[in-house]
Amino acid sequence: MKVWGLAAGAAVCALMVLAPAPQGLSPEGWRVAAVLALVLIWWLTEALPLAVTAVTPFILYPLLGVAPADQVARWYASPLIGLVFGGAMIGVALAKYGLHRRLARVAVRLGGGGPRRLVLALMIASALIGMWMVATIVTIIMLQAAVAVLAAALRDDPDSHDARQFTRAVAIAVAYGAGIGSQASLVAAPANAIGAGLIAEQTGYRIEFAEWLTYGLPFAAAGLAVAWLVIVGVAFRFRVALPDRATLVAALDGGDEAPGPQGRVLAVAMLALLGLIALPWAKPYLPQVTDAAVVLTAALLLFLLPSGAAKGERLLSWDDTRSAPWSVFFVMGAAFVLAAGLNETGLARWLAAPLGGLAGAPVWLAFLGLVAGFALLTEVVNNFACTAIAVPAAVVVATALGTDPVPFAVAVTLASGGGYIVPGPPWLALAVGVPGVRPADLARGGVWMVAIVPVLIALACLVGR
Repeated sequence: MKVWGLAAGAAVCALMVLAPAPQGLSPEGWRVAAVLALVLIWWLTEALPLAVTAVTPFILYPLLGVAPADQVARWYASPLIGLVFGGAMIGVALAKYGLHRRLARVAVRLGGGGPRRLVLALMIASALIGMWMVATIVTIIMLQAAVAVLAAALRDDPDSHDARQFTRAVAIAVAYGAGIGSQASLVAAPANAIGAGLIAEQTGYRIEFAEWLTYGLPFAAAGLAVAWLVIVGVAFRFRVALPDRATLVAALDGGDEAPGPQGRVLAVAMLALLGLIALPWAKPYLPQVTDAAVVLTAALLLFLLPSGAAKGERLLSWDDTRSAPWSVFFVMGAAFVLAAGLNETGLARWLAAPLGGLAGAPVWLAFLGLVAGFALLTEVVNNFACTAIAVPAAVVVATALGTDPVPFAVAVTLASGGGYIVPGPPWLALAVGVPGVRPADLARGGVWMVAIVPVLIALACLVGR
């Protein structure tokens, strides 16, 4: 616990509650702003665990007269939390049976011909898993595989300048791959799920899994290509000689992998993917079925189907779920509650009022300006909180411009889910945890990513719509 952060958040909240509301804002809106300030300060300073901070709106909204407790409880609940929970269970099963190591071995076989190709292959492997798992978990398991590859690749000269540069490139590439890959879908990135939920609330338009892919996949593909070029061509130039592929593949042999359970888990994951892709075409016949129902059904199957490895053993047990990102679900709920308070009290419109000046600008310029602004903001503000602020603001600006707000809202959601310079996102912090990788190393490539990524997001969202 960081006492100074705790005190700062409480003091700012108390002072705002005692002060009169600014002109044009309701008293309820000002109290929501006070709660938002407290949550942001506690999240930024990590004064309390994220999940603990996430329940404070449930306590403060009724006490401050913003909304009754039963209404706040309904705001916390969202089918999108079920979607991310189901995706997390699939990710836990993939990791349990070593499918990440199998994918890493495929990456080495494809990219083992040269160190730069290997960096790209590991990044793509991380991104492919990242489409289904929370980026933090992906980074944890893929860094384990990457460290094994590094140990084999650099065993003859691990301490040279080029070896250190290669280590930094691999670690940061794996983290970037997990983060960028997760943004391609609604299943893996909680910030995307939050953004989709807010878009539905703000505009009445519901984005399904398959439609999100039309925005997320083009951005992820372009983002990975740019990230690789930045890492190996600008930020971390190196010259290393790799051992033969067989040596690298052997370093990734877990020794305890069971083909039977692996195949069953993979079949369930593919079934979920096919269900999500087919859902838009099935909607006329099954209107009540949602993305969350499809993924949760797949998660249920993992607890029901036998593993085949031992009598009575299922593919997943409850003990296996200890590695799931439980705090994420609370944080997602808090983001929905904060956003609901922003909208219901008029605070979102009041905060976005200064952006009204963009109404006279060309649509493309306003679009790019919003995306770039929130891409910078998310470097210092929690992804979830940034998304909760960004979507209402984007809808207000798009409405003022007289254009479709959905691409605006999707774009700022993708921008808010990033983070490339500061090790605030957990996946970037994990990369810094690799020996030889320093926080300053992130900035060497991160400044380029923050400059280029908003353009990629803007293009992907304009074309995707």
